[in-house]
Amino acid sequence: MGRNRFIITALISLFFSFSVYALPVGNPADAALLGEGIILQPNCDSWLAAVGLRFGFSGDYVFNRYLEVDRSGENNDIQQFEISTNAGYLGVSVCDRVELFGTVGASDMHIFTTSSSLFGILPGNIDIDTETSFSWSIGASGLLYRYGCFLLGARGEYFHTSPNINSLVVNGTEPIYFNDGNKMRLHSAQASLGLAYQINIACCENTALLPYGAIKWARASVDMDELTVIDPLSRQFAVLYNLNNKKSIGYALGMTLVGADAISFTVEGRFADELALHLNGQIRF
Repeated sequence: MGRNRFIITALISLFFSFSVYALPVGNPADAALLGEGIILQPNCDSWLAAVGLRFGFSGDYVFNRYLEVDRSGENNDIQQFEISTNAGYLGVSVCDRVELFGTVGASDMHIFTTSSSLFGILPGNIDIDTETSFSWSIGASGLLYRYGCFLLGARGEYFHTSPNINSLVVNGTEPIYFNDGNKMRLHSAQASLGLAYQINIACCENTALLPYGAIKWARASVDMDELTVIDPLSRQFAVLYNLNNKKSIGYALGMTLVGADAISFTVEGRFADELALHLNGQIRF
């Protein structure tokens, strides 16, 4: 009875959750977690019985992705790049060893930087906002090795969104608005390797905490179509050149709570190549 109440509460929480998403690392033991389904009890006696379905949310608060202009020269660092996405999560696990997953959602981006980094002659600082647009990702994770309470896992993921550029503001003045079709196309790919440690909670059956750490390699690019923006007052211009990630290597630290061996909640921070906070919740059916 207690286990059913716990699962029902978690289901309600998932359906009413909102999140923002980029490219999380996730718990390296994800594929091996949630050994019991709410409806089906998985086993590896047959391919059908070995497959488990997971539903939930996956979200990121990306405060800054460290990018630079894809062009030689000085002062080409972007000061701040933010991205937020509301997304749903669907995963299929096999024998608690491998998981294939995907997300669908809606994304928007924000850039704050100096005009010199965009190789234009508009004076001062520039703010660029996009509209909210469809986004998606696809990936896979797997448990590589388990020794006692230690679990070693790997994960890879690709993410894409292409929202329209909405407005550009120079030094806090009136915004310059864009027509539809002027897009920022974000492509991001990431691979990670991490280690988790399982701490079983004695007072709660099938409940555990799994702290983890991971190293990641990521590649991000933003296609700006080399759009030229002209200030209607000063008649000066800025060219929006393409952007690439400034750093490729980063790391993540996180914690996962598993309840009733059928649901999980994860919180994660990512550092070095970006500054981000990740939240994730899953239920296995």
